[in-house]
Amino acid sequence: MSRRSITQSIIFALLPLLVLLILAEIGLRCAFYQKSSGHKLALAHAIEIVQKQILWRRARQMISESQAEELVRALHEPMGQVLLAELQTEYDSYFKRLVDFCRQYQIQLALLYIPTQDEWIPTEYRGRYREFFHQLTDKYHIDLIDLSDTFSGYSPEALNFKPGDFHLNRYGNWLVSQAVHDWLSHQSEWRSQAEFQPKPDVMGDHPASQDRRVETYPDFHYRVRTNKQGFRMLRDVSFPKTEQRILALGDSFTFGSLVYDQDTWPNLLYEFHAHDVVNAGKGGYTILQELELLTERARYVDPDVIILQVIDNDIYNLLSYFKNTFSRNKTVYPRTTAEKELMRTLGLE
Repeated sequence: MSRRSITQSIIFALLPLLVLLILAEIGLRCAFYQKSSGHKLALAHAIEIVQKQILWRRARQMISESQAEELVRALHEPMGQVLLAELQTEYDSYFKRLVDFCRQYQIQLALLYIPTQDEWIPTEYRGRYREFFHQLTDKYHIDLIDLSDTFSGYSPEALNFKPGDFHLNRYGNWLVSQAVHDWLSHQSEWRSQAEFQPKPDVMGDHPASQDRRVETYPDFHYRVRTNKQGFRMLRDVSFPKTEQRILALGDSFTFGSLVYDQDTWPNLLYEFHAHDVVNAGKGGYTILQELELLTERARYVDPDVIILQVIDNDIYNLLSYFKNTFSRNKTVYPRTTAEKELMRTLGLE
């Protein structure tokens, strides 16, 4: 038998096995689809995804960033008080759901307030947002870690990355890690008995096993690495846990915009104080996305303690423009009546 005939015989012998593997793959994908989708037909599911993408893009195009800034500034004038109160009530409702979740599974919860120099918020209003978070934690009997007094002893230049950008530099992140460690030292015995199953491969909202260069300014870049579970961390989350595990929820201040991986406050808390901390922060997030992330994915790290990091803009990030911009599942959020009325007053509609 010639060499060519032998090769053909091998190919024909392997062909049924290949077909079987393809059919098995299709069958498993169909089974997963039927389990995860509410549609009977995959085509209907695909059409729904496309429709959501189109509606989401339209929602984002309905208002520009400059108009969103104008709307935010108007929140802090008499004409915006009705809408601002509505946003605070909405935040309260999401926060209550977070508190209920933590109490159901005996997870210790604390709110971490980081004061910022947000140019869209008048100076006199920053204290009012701080007061709101104090009232919120008092209402639900949750501990508050407030960095206001700590930061008041430093100039913005000592804590912020650069003029015009209020993100924290390495020293600012180190101060945050110290404050969180001081609070955790009184919670060292706290454990939750909850073990969430089955464990998904990805538990965070970042692409898994990523290593990329981020350029935010012409003269500056920093490196972002994520672990195999989709968190900005230099190590993977291990199971079963062997010590108290802390889940850090938050926005770019927890993610660590502009600083290197090792200089985020969750990593400094791990490096200097040996706490098992999972960094689930993502830029632009507020309580809405953080609650979704927790209940859909991050719960599977089996946290004993959750630190919810907040800043003043967490309230106005509940405006439809920001909710649509940072929508996790391309959900479209319509404007409320109060938002429409304020935009009409400003001539933005």
